Amino acid sequence: MDTDEGQQLVQVAVPPRFLDHVARLLVQLEADDKSSRLPPSPRPAHPPELAGDWPISELERLIRMDAKSRSTILLVLDLLARHPEKQMTANAICDATALPIHLLKGALAGLRRLARAHFEYEKLGLPLNRHRARLPNGEPETVYWLTGHQARQWVLARTVVGGRRSDDDN
Repeated sequence: MDTDEGQQLVQVAVPPRFLDHVARLLVQLEADDKSSRLPPSPRPAHPPELAGDWPISELERLIRMDAKSRSTILLVLDLLARHPEKQMTANAICDATALPIHLLKGALAGLRRLARAHFEYEKLGLPLNRHRARLPNGEPETVYWLTGHQARQWVLARTVVGGRRSDDDN
């Protein structure tokens, strides 16, 4: 239920002997200016979705897969491997790779489907880490990254398959 100001109402159990006190307190709080009101409770943070330890053989299989978004996925993982531990937003990835945002988002969604269908998704997850975080401006945004170990594994798998340059795979 919402008030006219768009604030949510919640039910609170109050012992009957305190009901008049709570009602007076609420009236007093409404009379105070907005700056003296309690700030809203922060929303709980989403835990990061961390990749499992993908074996090099599975990364090689991913690199070789015939998928519609293959070249985009390789381009993104190559970029993240060049910058281990650096958390990058979708916009930062698009800026660095010249990918349109819709192509990146489609490829990341396709990667999840691919991982579920062809790899041990429950054990390995995605081959990259992601986290829904708050940017310095307060806006929520998903960030993506590889750890140093994951980046080394990726580079080794790309080398074994025949090179790191994903633009050769287009």
